[in-house]
Amino acid sequence: MTSTAHLPQGWQQVRVSELCATIDYGYTASADFSADGIRLLRITDIQDGKVNWEEVPGCNIGPEQEQAKKLQHGDIVFARTGGTTGKSFLIQHPPAAVFASYLIRLRPNTLVMPEYLYQFFQSTDYWVQIRAFSRGGAQPNVNAQMLGKIMLPLPPLPEQRRIVSILNEQLAAVGRAKAAAEARLEAAKALPAAYLREAFGSGQAQRWPRKRLSTLSSMITDGTHQPPPFAEEGVPFLFVRNIVSGRIDFEVEKYVSQETYERLVRRCKPERGDVLYTAVGSFGVAVVIETDRPFTFQRHIAHIKPIRELIDPHFLASYINSPEGIRQSDSAAFGGAQRTVSLGYLSKFDIPTPELV
Repeated sequence: MTSTAHLPQGWQQVRVSELCATIDYGYTASADFSADGIRLLRITDIQDGKVNWEEVPGCNIGPEQEQAKKLQHGDIVFARTGGTTGKSFLIQHPPAAVFASYLIRLRPNTLVMPEYLYQFFQSTDYWVQIRAFSRGGAQPNVNAQMLGKIMLPLPPLPEQRRIVSILNEQLAAVGRAKAAAEARLEAAKALPAAYLREAFGSGQAQRWPRKRLSTLSSMITDGTHQPPPFAEEGVPFLFVRNIVSGRIDFEVEKYVSQETYERLVRRCKPERGDVLYTAVGSFGVAVVIETDRPFTFQRHIAHIKPIRELIDPHFLASYINSPEGIRQSDSAAFGGAQRTVSLGYLSKFDIPTPELV
């Protein structure tokens, strides 16, 4: 440790590596998933700073690996690649679980409170440093050595406890404000639904001419039917879960190389103004592509290229997401646990077509 004149008395400027009992990578072998196995925490299981351990899959793992990679209360894990590079999560009272290869695990030593260290990893100072250390192009990544070089101010333990207590009080206040804001947001979400119900269920809407989706589109297709060779960085690969919120979420776990991307989109390239539609599982959600960012996706996502001279993409997506559009999706879906809307049925959707203004 080295003293810094600009810090309060008793504080030290230290590297993260000086505060680690261990810093290591996750389980790298191919996961043999099993409902009865120990849970395998992945990047995608950490959503909005939370983990629903009930939904984390189990896996079979040897006793030596389990002992080496088992998570403990107070461990901190980091995303080491992809769109979430550098994001951290504090493990608190976990079930029996190990962590996957795209995560780095830091176990603090007795010089630092895990909560204090975790709060530092949310700070601007941390993010400035982690971005400076990150390497790679479109999808930066970090390793344990880089993480260990991060510098932070370290107060004595009593001061750490005081800081953590103050931050916890502030976070609780933020949580209460967020809950109130989310309640207002849910109320606001009902307004578009009510508007769509009124707009597409009105007498005027009933008089709009209607056409099959196939006549309003230059192409209706879907994503790749075979799992492509994945890469640790590159072009994002989307699953249905990346668009069910009504927007495209680029915080993904899977990527493909530029070469693989160009091969996959040779038939039909996703472009701004196209419409994506969830066709399997959480089916019936439409979203307009609002970005020029390259990406590709699995076959459970349908890809619609509207003819702009005939229909506005946002109008089309709004109709599909309206109560009337949802009824068409429900009527078209077949199957059991994974209900599916086939491209054939999707192409027959009956779409209202008022005049373009």
